[in-house]
Amino acid sequence: MVFVFLLVVVFLPCKTILGARGSGKSTGLAVDLLAAAMMGIAVVVLDRPGTLARAMVGHLCAAGLESKTLIEIASDTDRVLRFPYIQNSDKPGLDGERENEFADECFAQAFGAKRGVKRLEGNPYTNKYVRSPAAIFRSQPDCTAIPIGDFEYIFRPGVKKHDELFASAHENRPVLEMMQVEARARRNPIQYEIETGASERLLSILWKSAVVRIRHGKGVDWTELLKQKAQVYFDLANITEEAARTIAILVAHSAINAARKHFYETKKPLPVVIVLEEAGALDLVTPFIISSMQELRKAGVSIWLVSQDFEPATFEQLLGLTEEHLYYRVNSGVDRAAEDCAHPSFDPNAVHYERERVVSDGFEAIRTTVRGSSEDQTIDGKKRKRKDSRESVSYLPVQHVVMDKYVKPYELQKQEWATKLSTQKVGERVVVGLSGVRVERIIPLGEPWPLGLSQIRTLKVIDRIRSKPPFQQVQPEPPAEQQVQKSPSTQPSAPPAPDSLLFG
Repeated sequence: MVFVFLLVVVFLPCKTILGARGSGKSTGLAVDLLAAAMMGIAVVVLDRPGTLARAMVGHLCAAGLESKTLIEIASDTDRVLRFPYIQNSDKPGLDGERENEFADECFAQAFGAKRGVKRLEGNPYTNKYVRSPAAIFRSQPDCTAIPIGDFEYIFRPGVKKHDELFASAHENRPVLEMMQVEARARRNPIQYEIETGASERLLSILWKSAVVRIRHGKGVDWTELLKQKAQVYFDLANITEEAARTIAILVAHSAINAARKHFYETKKPLPVVIVLEEAGALDLVTPFIISSMQELRKAGVSIWLVSQDFEPATFEQLLGLTEEHLYYRVNSGVDRAAEDCAHPSFDPNAVHYERERVVSDGFEAIRTTVRGSSEDQTIDGKKRKRKDSRESVSYLPVQHVVMDKYVKPYELQKQEWATKLSTQKVGERVVVGLSGVRVERIIPLGEPWPLGLSQIRTLKVIDRIRSKPPFQQVQPEPPAEQQVQKSPSTQPSAPPAPDSLLFG
């Protein structure tokens, strides 16, 4: 007897989720996330409001998934979930160079969103002096053990730490690029600010924001978390928008990179759902997110983008990249959403209204015979009777009633969808997917625990989860170096490189 075992890998579609405040997006998202967790799919949620993350911890733990659940509270500076923002590849040769180039690109995109640009190629100086410092920091002997705040010293010529970072970097090219701009600054001090000022301001979040600074380092292995089907939730409430954007992009890129590397090394997918709440307001749709939706379905990556609105160009691109579009009550972008619903559901025979109309079928001939009699008196006094008859023909019109049906034009059907989308009740949604358009009513999950104990038990579960590894206690930071930056014309630079490297 031969037994055949089929391994079924679940791939969830990428989704664009649009809905106004209070439309029930979080309610529907909670239902879908719990279903994904029960199917054994890893989930990483970046929740800016924070309410969904805390509520889902209670539902997941009540469902018996506490051992797989992690919740990071960004505003908590006592215990944190650390992970390397950027690290050097452990592959030798050209493969390592390719991985490092990819890492620098992903790292740079986290800061391009700060200025509302998708790619930094249109700003040559900014692009150059974001990537070069990133490469210098990444090429340290152990960059994951170095505080990310040391990034600042790459832009501080004349400081001891600056020279140490340059000397210990094993990649020469980015060091030479920074040394060359420092050399130009000696001739014209303003030149250094012109070339590197914008990049420094973009990267300053790394050393100015405590919530960003303390989360870089040796910590979680994203590949292992995805293999363990972990449910990772980030509560990004109560921190600045800039810090929330930076953490969200760095986390999303790290998780996607883990699935990507696992697939290209093992040729096996590693299913994971990445949920980006308030993706439109925080501008989280980076080029790497776009390319992941284009290329990494085979690696098991599914990205759900949730927002109250998107920029028109971004929204148009997402409609083409995501397999499912979920619309709750929509206020902004309702016309484009209605058009998205009207295209697959358009019915050329849909009846708008009917009207009766009388139609003539000709005439019916009606023949009538008229008979009469008369009496005349002759000359001789006798009476003479006379009878006669006449035949007449009249024509009666023949009519019947027909019902004229007037079909709905495309614009009218689109307007009906716009009315439907803008007047939906809480928990109602319209789903545009591969199978067409359907209207759904979400049944809320309810309370995870009975007797009104959900809130207090959820708080206890959160404390219990965060008291165990991989969460780490934050150690006091050493005081910053008290060194005065010297003038570019007199400050020492890093040890000079060989002429062959400078000019070759």
